[in-house]
Amino acid sequence: MCGRMAHKELTWAAYRGGRCLVIASGYYEWQLRGGVKHPHYISPAGNAPALLMAGLESRVRLADYEGPTCAILTEPVREGLARVHDRMPVMMDLEAAGDWLGGCPVEDLPRIPMAALRWHEVGRRVSSVRNEGPELIEPIEPALPDLFSR
Repeated sequence: MCGRMAHKELTWAAYRGGRCLVIASGYYEWQLRGGVKHPHYISPAGNAPALLMAGLESRVRLADYEGPTCAILTEPVREGLARVHDRMPVMMDLEAAGDWLGGCPVEDLPRIPMAALRWHEVGRRVSSVRNEGPELIEPIEPALPDLFSR
């Protein structure tokens, strides 16, 4: 391996000593309907300011980048969000975040309840990194089937 750790070893090293929290006001997932991807914005419901996601941090040395990197842990989706996507980040409340950073196994972390999340379809402008602005998280009306095109 030329002095570099294998991918699996890097993952376990990060799991043991590179835990972090990824804090976000929301995230996007794409729902496949009729062969077309439709973006949805998932965010905290109510007054929660942000989502806390389990992450792993490490340093990398690549041909074109050297520095910190992180990954968000995911799991099979729960309950109603399954209509949008089949995976979701491992999300927790503040108390569980301390447990995660303290070494608690991911399978033992209490998850936030699905009622703590809300989601809605957004416009396709989110598909380009060149687009930015608050309108990227505004809900759109879902496309209705064209009843007259038969």
